[in-house]
Order: sequence, then structure tokens, then C-alpha cells
Amino acid sequence: MSPLRASGKSIAITLAIMVAIVAVTMWWLATHERVWYDRPLPLEGEATYNDFYAVQQALRAQGVRTEAIPALRGIETWGARDSLLLGSDTRTLAPPQIDALLDWVGRGGRLLVATGARAPSANDELLERIGVRSGFANPCYPLRGAGKGAPLSCFTGFSIREGLRDNFQVALGDEKNGWILARSDWGRGQIEVVGDLDPLRLNNEQILPIAVHAFQRPRDADWAWQILSPLLQGGVLHVVYQSELPPLYALLLRYGWFALLPALLALLGWLWAASQRFGPAAPMPAPDRRALGEHIAASGQYLYREGQVGTLYAPLRRRFDEWLRRRDPELAALPHPEQIRQLAQRHQLSPQAVEQALHSPLPRQPRAFVAAVQTLLQLIRRP
Repeated sequence: MSPLRASGKSIAITLAIMVAIVAVTMWWLATHERVWYDRPLPLEGEATYNDFYAVQQALRAQGVRTEAIPALRGIETWGARDSLLLGSDTRTLAPPQIDALLDWVGRGGRLLVATGARAPSANDELLERIGVRSGFANPCYPLRGAGKGAPLSCFTGFSIREGLRDNFQVALGDEKNGWILARSDWGRGQIEVVGDLDPLRLNNEQILPIAVHAFQRPRDADWAWQILSPLLQGGVLHVVYQSELPPLYALLLRYGWFALLPALLALLGWLWAASQRFGPAAPMPAPDRRALGEHIAASGQYLYREGQVGTLYAPLRRRFDEWLRRRDPELAALPHPEQIRQLAQRHQLSPQAVEQALHSPLPRQPRAFVAAVQTLLQLIRRP
């Protein structure tokens, strides 16, 4: 194939690929449309433990200085133009904390506190001193600017103690259905009471199937501004999001169940596997016993180390005498010197070696004992 024809073929293939790419791109753009959608993601960072994180971010965007703290402390250092959003359970406050808090409000601070949806408690000293009580019905009212025909907003109500209504300059609600907001001057400062702060919370866990989170509905933002705007007086807004940690068992059940459940299953499995061994105690196994040969060898080694070679020599000498009487009674009946001469001659040994073997070695003479044993064994093994 010529170079010109090869070049033309390559150009044609390239053009075909480019046309195919352009055609697929045009088809894709004509049949598909870019659609944006919101996907809820789990909370991260400070938002996982600070229920009022969204409120703080909204206020910071407007230039308000905010500080989130887990417990009510450091009140003595707060300024007279500061404010406090107390989002914790008021029953957990100690009397010294309540005294310090109300003294700070009297110097000019502003306090926002919620009664909560619970039964009245005599232990709630802060609410008793303010003049309100929790545990009322859930009244429903239209919010300001909601428009005609807009759905009513239901709140957690509270009651004002008898004879103290005049202490509150502003009060939303009525005596019959319950109050949802009340403001009272306290010295140079101001105290604002609401039934609950759930519309401001990020982690509002309700029993209802639909959880209400901060600013999920437009009317939540309206209500938030109505109760927060009186607090803003140019100082720092302190936010107490939690006054005490939940019990350890509550934290374990809430956050550690995915680790506790497998551990519990593993424990149950081990108990089931080990249950076959439960019962009366089994008898102790019989201790291992040495063989007879091991005992004899150990005894012989002990006697040899102690130098009692005569005790070891005597059984072998008796065996030799019995062997000689069975094999050659005439030789066994000869006098001792003649017996030594014939044994030495028959087994080609020296008379001194045979005579030494037929006499018991003296104690502490291991070499003589070994030589006598070797000679006796040699006499026994050779007919």
C-alpha cells in the first residue's frame, strides 16, 4: 500500500470517530437534563452535640458574637450587655448557679429560658423564682405575618403562677389555654420565658414520627427571630446547649450498640459452647507412672554415683554362677584356682582378669567394677 493511500485511510477513520463523538454528545444533551437535588447528610463536627449550631451560624452571619458552652459557668465574667440562651434542663442547676445567674440578669443581662414539656416540679427553683411553671397543654396560635388561612403553629405552653401575671410586661397566650411566651424585667435586665426551644434545635428527638429540626419550616425562622431579637443588645450571646452529660449506659446504648450487639452475641455463643463443660467436677487424672525398667535404671545410677558398686555386682555374679552350673557342672565343681585357669584358657583371657571378675570390687572403685562387669558378661555370652 502506498503512503498516500495509508494517510488517506487514517484521515477517514479519524473523521469518522469525531463525527461519532459529536453525534453521541448531541444526542446526550438533547435527551438528558441536569437536575439539582438536595440529599440529607448526617451531622458532623460541632453540629453533632450543639443543638443550637444552626442558630449560632445564622446570628454570626448577621455580625452577632456567640459562644457555645456545655455547662453554665463563668457567669461572673459576663458583661452587662451579654445575653444567655439557656437550652439545658433548668432542674439541673444548683442554687449557687441560680443566684449567680439572676444577679447577672439584675446587672443588665438578658436570659432566654424554656420551661419544657414536663410536669410541674418543686425542684425547679429557677422557674419558681421567675414565677412560671411547666406542664401545660399545647396551645396553637397563628404566627405574625403568616397570612389568612395559614396553618396554626402549636407550642408547648406553660402557666404563670397565681398573682404574678402583672410581673410580665409581655405575655403571648391566655390563662385558659396557656402561655407560649412571657417577658419580665429583672433589675436592669430582662428574662424571656418560652414553652420550648425545639424549633431552634438541630437534634430535636421527639416521640412524634416527624422530627422537627431547626429552620425546617419557614415559620420556625420567624418564631426564632421573635424570641431571639430581644436578646441582642450588642454583647455576646452565650448558648448553653447541655448542662450535664447523659448517663454512661444511655451513651453506650445510643452510640455503641453496633459494637455491643456483636459482643453480646459472641458472649452468648461462648456460653453455649462452654455449657457442655458445666456440671460436677471431674476426677483428677491418674498421674503418670514410670516403667519398671526406668526405676531399675534410676536405682542403678544412684548406687553407682554413691560408690555402692558391690550391691550392683552381686546380682550379676549370682547370674554367672547359675549359668556356669547349668552349662558346665563339672567346671563349676572345681576348686577356685582351677576354675579360673580353665575359664581363662577357654575364653582366651588372662587369669588375672578372670580372677578380678570373680571377686567383688571394693567400694569407690568404678573402674574395677566396670572391668569386672565386662569380663562376666563376656564369660556368659561365650559358651
